[in-house]
Amino acid sequence: MFFKAVLYGLLVGSLLPGILGCAEGPLWKTGYLSPWVRQKWQDEEQIAATMFSRRSDLRTQVDKSLASDTEAQQQMAIRLGEIVTGDPVVLMRVEATRLLGELPVSAAADGLKVAMRDKEVTVREVAVRALGNRTDDVAAQLLANMSRSDDNLDVRIAATSELGKFKGDIPLAALGEALSHSNPAMQLSAAGALQRSTGKDLGNDIQEWQRYIEKRQVMPEESESIAQENPTNDFIR
Repeated sequence: MFFKAVLYGLLVGSLLPGILGCAEGPLWKTGYLSPWVRQKWQDEEQIAATMFSRRSDLRTQVDKSLASDTEAQQQMAIRLGEIVTGDPVVLMRVEATRLLGELPVSAAADGLKVAMRDKEVTVREVAVRALGNRTDDVAAQLLANMSRSDDNLDVRIAATSELGKFKGDIPLAALGEALSHSNPAMQLSAAGALQRSTGKDLGNDIQEWQRYIEKRQVMPEESESIAQENPTNDFIR
């Protein structure tokens, strides 16, 4: 009996610190018993408030720059680029990357180039969407690069999909390569992007899309259109 009592006491003594003194334990609400837990919660609340304030400030500053001139937008893009480059907080890099997609200036593209090389997949995924918000060839080329070479397949698939917002040889070449990828999801993403980019409706028939691209590479779209309007080639003498 005495042995059981001692064993019980040891068991309770070993469990109480984990139960009462840990904010993540099964009785975490009893954390008020521990001063260091209360301090931890206060610190976390302060961090959350600071993050909210920083994000809100960036949103306000971007809106002001968009309502101003190109120089103001360039300066704002440079500031966001600095956050993407050096801020240790992933959430801030994500927010800065997202906002860069709203600024139609060259400095924004420079910042997105940094974001697309970020070690965090989340930042790179946001960079893909931000690039998709732009309409220039620089954005198309950066997306094409990500579609071909990003280390994460989900990022590559997302970049492939965003290429559907662009027209011309840059997306066509990258999407043609994506059609030959071994992953079916990549192939389907390329087929959907091609449909949006070209206006052609070949569904999800990968082979049909491959034949279409081969034909386009041999006969550019302009020449193809002229040939269809002049089937006898009478315009060539």
